[in-house]
Amino acid sequence: MGELELGVVQSIDRPLPAGCVEVDVGANIGYLMTLDPCEVNCGYRLDGRVVTAAQALHVTAIDRYLDEHPVPRLDLVKCDTDGMEGHVFRGGVEMLRRFRPAVIFELGPGGLRQYGSSPDELLAIFRSVGYRLHREGTLEPLGDLSALLERLDRGGGGVANVVALAKGGA
Repeated sequence: MGELELGVVQSIDRPLPAGCVEVDVGANIGYLMTLDPCEVNCGYRLDGRVVTAAQALHVTAIDRYLDEHPVPRLDLVKCDTDGMEGHVFRGGVEMLRRFRPAVIFELGPGGLRQYGSSPDELLAIFRSVGYRLHREGTLEPLGDLSALLERLDRGGGGVANVVALAKGGA
């Protein structure tokens, strides 16, 4: 998500209480608790510097991190990991079940496939824990995603930001 995106800001502003706790997975800049599944193979940073072996990050699953660093609540997870979202949420299922946070994630079929996942797998994770998907900004429910996924595939690497909300939470 790199730059400030109005749809993301509008999505964040609506469902969250004052004083919310957020995890930003894939953040390169910020004052939030940040986790990044990308090691040296990412090769870029938002500030334009090249990633070197000395800058490799320790990678852990969200569920493991939260077991080791407990938080009393978690209201929002923002995830932009350039195709690693399937891996991120596979390691965060218990977090989704326990805290029921609003989730904003980047859906990019090509990137997911590149890293051994798929849109179907990622979306199944959210469905399995009782989440519904919404358009960013407006929070209108996304019905059948096949047209969106087809459009993103046609775009040759297209991505869309999606908001996942626990059923009964919006």
